[in-house]
Amino acid sequence: MTGDTGRGGRPGARRAVLAAVSAALMATALPATAAAAESVPRWTAQRMTGSVGSMHVVTGTNNRGQVIGWGVTPDAEWRSFLWDGERLTAPPTLPDGSEPQFQAINDRGQVAGYDKLADGSRRAVLWSADGRPRALGATGIVGVQDLNERGQVLIDRRPHQRDLLWDGERLRTLTPPGPDEAAAPTQGYQLNDRGQVLANTYPRLTPAPQPHPERTFVWRDGASSWVPTPPGTGEEAVVLPAGFTERGLVAAEVSDPSDPSGHRPYLAWRGKVTPLPPLPGTGYPALSRRQDSVNERGDTVGTVYDPQADKLRAVLWSHGRPRELGGGSGGDNRAVVLNERGDVAGWSVTARGVPHAVLWRDGRMHVLGTPEGHVSSRAAFVTDRGEVSGTATSERGDVYAFLWRRR
Repeated sequence: MTGDTGRGGRPGARRAVLAAVSAALMATALPATAAAAESVPRWTAQRMTGSVGSMHVVTGTNNRGQVIGWGVTPDAEWRSFLWDGERLTAPPTLPDGSEPQFQAINDRGQVAGYDKLADGSRRAVLWSADGRPRALGATGIVGVQDLNERGQVLIDRRPHQRDLLWDGERLRTLTPPGPDEAAAPTQGYQLNDRGQVLANTYPRLTPAPQPHPERTFVWRDGASSWVPTPPGTGEEAVVLPAGFTERGLVAAEVSDPSDPSGHRPYLAWRGKVTPLPPLPGTGYPALSRRQDSVNERGDTVGTVYDPQADKLRAVLWSHGRPRELGGGSGGDNRAVVLNERGDVAGWSVTARGVPHAVLWRDGRMHVLGTPEGHVSSRAAFVTDRGEVSGTATSERGDVYAFLWRRR
């Protein structure tokens, strides 16, 4: 599973919520003030030892407790790593490759990513659970977007091309529905274990823009269909994917120039559309737009804007109804991912602007704790076992990967 982009924000702004940990690089080094929740800490933070530098970013985790990411060495080189519960290890390299990068991991322990060829171009690579690398035949790529439990790999070829799926035997091109989109580039967003891909089109810049804005579709075995939109959606509306489940439920957002509310999040399944409204007295509901932001029960997470408090409030939508996750100590609350039992991970910002990693479970905020010697922390992933991975920023401004477990 991987981390992807997300958004949410105040009026007139589109907030990029990149994989939650990368935002930790911007954390303000202020004295830590714990967000209000448990009176006694009930979580332990374990640093992923074997540092590859002073800056770490977590890019994926699985239910075996393995974590992948990358760090920047003192000589400003990127180094990828896998943490197995005891140490960090580097990805093995193919004989003709260099600078391998881990980008997605599944519960079988397979890892997908890329390495570089002699000319500097990237090619897609799949590493087996025992570390053996295999080139997938896709070169000149941006990277890998997702990996499912079948070992299929979603490959990113942007800009202005069509993304690919390696189905275990060959490369397949993601094609959108209909002849009108014959030349439209496509971007794969997420891959489920059935081999379905959630993807979207985006305008071709050359030689001329496409007549249609971004639209979301589901692709499988060469066939594709548009994700339905809420009633009244205009032709110029942009539809962006936010999440995808094994049963094919899609979480998405529509941004319609004719709609004064800006954009509307919703769920779509078997042709039925369920709007996701804001909390009473708030506005601008926005989904996390992370691959782990919707679960099989149809729960999904994001934020709404509270104009009276001038802050963002974390929200869990269940069966289409919003519920504030609550807690915190004066600043924004961010819900970014959730697991199958409904645990939600993210962070809470203090009144002084310092983020601290939190987990919401059964309606209660649990402060995971900012490790000793660190001033801020953010949660990025939560496994179905309830383990949370993310990063913490030290007093010197260094960023390290951590795993939080309940005592």
